[in-house]
Amino acid sequence: MPPPEVCRARKGDWHALHLYEPAGCDGFYADDQIDKLRALPDEPAFDQIIDDPAKLPPGVQFHYVTVKRVADKARAAEIIAAFDAWKAADDALAAECAYDRDDEAFDERVDRFNDERNAVVDAIMAATPGTLDGLAVQARVAQTESAENYDDTAEPAAKWCKVLARSIAALTEKAAMG
Repeated sequence: MPPPEVCRARKGDWHALHLYEPAGCDGFYADDQIDKLRALPDEPAFDQIIDDPAKLPPGVQFHYVTVKRVADKARAAEIIAAFDAWKAADDALAAECAYDRDDEAFDERVDRFNDERNAVVDAIMAATPGTLDGLAVQARVAQTESAENYDDTAEPAAKWCKVLARSIAALTEKAAMG
């Protein structure tokens, strides 16, 4: 389940919230950055040094300005609340599925299941159906496998098209023979 859009970095967050731009996860804030937001000082304002000559009066090298944090704290609270709700829902879903992210035995069971499933798919696709119902099963398997387990390259689609073409040819030859 992807994080909510509120948890995606926005322009200005880096400066206002004193966070580094998120790395990875499509620009969403991660656990360590949320922890930094939780630690954001409660003070209503902070002093900032301005040393950009374009922003200073003539002859002044730098000066302090007071920056109010009301909007920053509101944005931080919005991110934290959305992140906490998302994390709770994600953890609940993992618990409901009996998924332990650190459980190697579970990962091995999933791998075994996938191996067994792939063996069934391979057997179905290797068979030459003798009926239209059998051909329909192969077509459904080919459609599911092409959509779910492969990217959009031509190679997987071509593989399933060849299998189905072979099956159709065999079935029509059988029907012609009577």
